[in-house]
Amino acid sequence: MEALASAPVLVTVAATSAAFLALGIAIARRHGAARLTADDFVTARGQIGASTAAATVLASMLGGWILFSPAESAAVGGVATVAGYALGTAAPLFAYALVGRRMRTVMPNGHGLTEFAHRRYGGVMYAVTLGVMLAVLLIFLTAGLSAVAQIVGTLTGTPSPLAAAMVLAAALGYTLLSGLRGSILTDTVQIAIVLPLLAGLVVVGFREAGGLETVSAGLAAAPQLLDWTYGPGVETGIALVLAILLAEIFNQSYWQRVYAARSAGAVVRGFLAGALVVLPVIAVMGLFGLTAVALGRAEDAPVAAFLLVREALPEGFALLVVVLGVALVISSLDSLLSALSSLLVVELPRALPALKENRRALALARAGMVALAVGPMIGAAQGYSIFYLLLLADLICAAAAFPVFFGLWARRWSGGQAAAAFTCGLVAGGLVFITPSFGPAGLLYQLTGAGWAEASLLKAFLIATFVPIAVGLALHARATVAFDFARLRTGAEPVP
Repeated sequence: MEALASAPVLVTVAATSAAFLALGIAIARRHGAARLTADDFVTARGQIGASTAAATVLASMLGGWILFSPAESAAVGGVATVAGYALGTAAPLFAYALVGRRMRTVMPNGHGLTEFAHRRYGGVMYAVTLGVMLAVLLIFLTAGLSAVAQIVGTLTGTPSPLAAAMVLAAALGYTLLSGLRGSILTDTVQIAIVLPLLAGLVVVGFREAGGLETVSAGLAAAPQLLDWTYGPGVETGIALVLAILLAEIFNQSYWQRVYAARSAGAVVRGFLAGALVVLPVIAVMGLFGLTAVALGRAEDAPVAAFLLVREALPEGFALLVVVLGVALVISSLDSLLSALSSLLVVELPRALPALKENRRALALARAGMVALAVGPMIGAAQGYSIFYLLLLADLICAAAAFPVFFGLWARRWSGGQAAAAFTCGLVAGGLVFITPSFGPAGLLYQLTGAGWAEASLLKAFLIATFVPIAVGLALHARATVAFDFARLRTGAEPVP
């Protein structure tokens, strides 16, 4: 089948977006959106059980990026990279089962990681944590909106910022009304749509490719992609595990769900269940990249699933892929937008004490959510690589992970120590980070020209992750002042 006409694709995007908007508005009205307090808007505190937690975590994790990034990475690194991507995507959900439970224990009435950083560290490290989390959310929003434009572009031949704008408008429409509660409840519907459509996409796509035997035979010209010991694939896979794990634990949308769960046990069960579903989904989606290589279309690896379905199905059925894409993107967009509102509701009154009155903070948070969505919308229209955008966010988070989370357990750990460790890790990792073309000519190589200075993902993430650990442990060994964790329970301001 040739490229689809733009009109029916855009109509499908608009209709699917409108359906989710209507669903979100109905949920908002049912749950009294007009009477929501600021805390209700950003936490839905203690209102969901383990099964709902699993559904909303899964819907938030499975954004539109899964249709592109796993396949793109598989075409470069093969099965080892696919395994790393799958493990990396599940790893943060396993991590939340641990750190989420600990956070609820030491700070039971909190809202998320920035509040912890402010109470625990104050000053510089609070600003670092807030900046990192805002950067993560905005990059993830850009990636999600870029995915919509690319989905339409793949099916029609013309990328469409208009499609991204329609999906963003729908997600904003109901998230502005009902906040986190609306995001969680629409997630349960969205995931019920997404999983069957994903299964159908896989079945149709691999049938069109000729099945696994045909794909395996086609990879005879690139046997390294099926080699679990293929060096570049293993390196990329390890890098992805580190990168995704350390980025997603700074994603405020998951911290909201930690506090929305009814109990610490529900946090553990919900996140573990989500992780066990994510693993096979990402692994299978990565195989589309191998399929593209087997068919001699390696350059089309990021969009292989769409091309196969477009060629296999009549237009009416192929439009179901558009529904799938919109459902995937909007399920993560509403979570990210709600997370932005959470940061605004919690952090704006800290900077502007006059906003501590509930309604004023809530109104400004809603306005800020709309304003902050403009940047990602502009970014999505530029056609940046989704994979590279995600990797940039991952590098920043890799440097911040140990400095921030070590303070959940270590008493002799201060904000100054954490800030020093973070700075060392970010600078060191950034010097050997890959270029946007995924080449080795990073900043250190450009400065020195030495072979040992060539950039690589694994080198960058290992350095950004472990330099802060080494620096931090050295500083911790010399520290004498101990933090009182009771301050996190009472909400006392940090010691300067």
